[in-house]
Amino acid sequence: MRIGVDSYSFHRFFGEFREGEEFIDTSWRTVDFISTVEQMGVEGISLETCFLENEKSIWDQLGAITAKGDLEVVMAWGHPGGLEMGLSENASFEMRETVSRSADVGISLIRIVVGTYVHWNKEHPKETVERVAPILHDLCKKAEKLGVEIAVETHCDLPVKYLLKLLEKVNSPSLGVVLDTGNLVRIGEDLIESARQLGPYVKMLHVKDLILDNAPIGNPGGVWLSPPLGEGDLDINGCISQLMDEGFQGMACVELGSVPPGCNEVEMVKKGIDWLRKL
Repeated sequence: MRIGVDSYSFHRFFGEFREGEEFIDTSWRTVDFISTVEQMGVEGISLETCFLENEKSIWDQLGAITAKGDLEVVMAWGHPGGLEMGLSENASFEMRETVSRSADVGISLIRIVVGTYVHWNKEHPKETVERVAPILHDLCKKAEKLGVEIAVETHCDLPVKYLLKLLEKVNSPSLGVVLDTGNLVRIGEDLIESARQLGPYVKMLHVKDLILDNAPIGNPGGVWLSPPLGEGDLDINGCISQLMDEGFQGMACVELGSVPPGCNEVEMVKKGIDWLRKL
């Protein structure tokens, strides 16, 4: 199993502070993230487009990295609200542009999101599936021509049952899933059963642990503290084992959500990488 890091692990370094997090006076650029995680010896990175500078030099650098082949690059589009459950034409346009630009620099997997926790239970998920499926169908036709794959993240927007319906409705070999362990638990899904059901579609794994004491169970919003992997309450090992049984061959990316006071994200990510290597 290849191990990577998602840039959201360092969201505070990029200027995003979640509810209850301490402020830090640090300002990273994409190059700072890449150089930091390269020193950790990982096989890949997942870059959140919300933190990516819109500069030609950055895309040129990504092209050089993919051409060299030493570091796998995944483009992660859509944080925070993604397609806004299919209601935003601007988001759809931005998503298609990201897919094209990623393909141009040799990135073969693009993560997308349908929505986020603020959309949870705002409408029946069947309505969301009906609205989003044509958007993704068109996107996947484009992806097939470009030779890239699209992966919808479990992003506190759709229950697993309806994510599966979306995949079936689009019915494209270029469409899969990014399974986020923490996000599934936040919406009340069983982690192991979700891994079993989604396993055949999973292209990449966001490995995120959670502390469930005092967590707002049943409410994907609020504060869900994310400790180093193996120090929380999720059965990450069981989830990965189930995915392996289902034939998972993708990258497992360490990701941190809301971080506790006094934490050091660099050390937390290093711990997560070491923990994954021991599995």
